[in-house]
Amino acid sequence: MSFDPRRQLDTATAFFLAGERCSLDLRFKGYAFHEVRSPSIVNYAFSVELALKLIHVLTLGVSAGGHDLGKLYMKLPEATRANLPHLAECVAEIARYFEDWRYRFEKDFLFGDYENPRRAFIECYREIRRQQPELVSVYESQWGGFDPEWVQSWPEDQPRWELRLVRA
Repeated sequence: MSFDPRRQLDTATAFFLAGERCSLDLRFKGYAFHEVRSPSIVNYAFSVELALKLIHVLTLGVSAGGHDLGKLYMKLPEATRANLPHLAECVAEIARYFEDWRYRFEKDFLFGDYENPRRAFIECYREIRRQQPELVSVYESQWGGFDPEWVQSWPEDQPRWELRLVRA
């Protein structure tokens, strides 16, 4: 199978959107708010990994392997890394999120947040579009624009989603 940059961008964006959906706080009738932190972090981190691997191909003409975001980041040319200042600040922290948070139950203690990998993906996405303006994700072409914001896509002062259990 040949390499298709658009398919890789679409896949990276799909995992980013999965992270967006998982990061919502949900309210179940009779229970407090719930969040699914591990899936949020894993999806965001994987979206960063796929985006970095695409940047490798666009910048260097070769694919990179592995899940460690720090190693993927450091293999990029310095000029490209300069376009990823947020990732530079947090890459040491989030480097192993994809691997560690998938198996959270095997760890005695994990600390992490989803905002850093979320912002890192947005930065990588913008770098991809800077390098290849004609490379458009299917999500962007269907929605008329896909430029994620630094802040969450839902205002904190609006009601959260409420799910009701329905008995059959």
